[in-house]
Amino acid sequence: MADMNKAIATQISNIEKKTGKSLAELRAAIGGCGKAKHGEIRSWLMETYGLGHGDANTLTHVAKASDGYVSLRRKTQFAMLGPKTNDRFELGLNIKGEVKDPRAKALPPGGMCQYVVPLTSADEVDTKLIAIVRKAFDGAA
Repeated sequence: MADMNKAIATQISNIEKKTGKSLAELRAAIGGCGKAKHGEIRSWLMETYGLGHGDANTLTHVAKASDGYVSLRRKTQFAMLGPKTNDRFELGLNIKGEVKDPRAKALPPGGMCQYVVPLTSADEVDTKLIAIVRKAFDGAA
């Protein structure tokens, strides 16, 4: 966990340099932007400060002190798992190439993940899904 905390601290430091604002100033700006939902805040940060999806997403989580997702990393992040609704999780995949599984929904270009797989039960994690995650893992070397 110390490595992850260090990685987030480095990312926040880089965001502060990019924006010219301290974390306290960014938190205040987020608090006053009029946005409440995670996605709205992330989009606002991208538009207002020119941040990429990953930086804006991390900053939103840090500013809101929310740890609602799990980042799966090797050398780089290859997937993330997080709550979507009260009864559904989403598995986001950062993967090169086409995913040929009807459960995987392609996302618009520009985000961290190219595909998302909705999950409502652990039973949905089968050998096909594990193979897709493995491909993403292998690509993050």
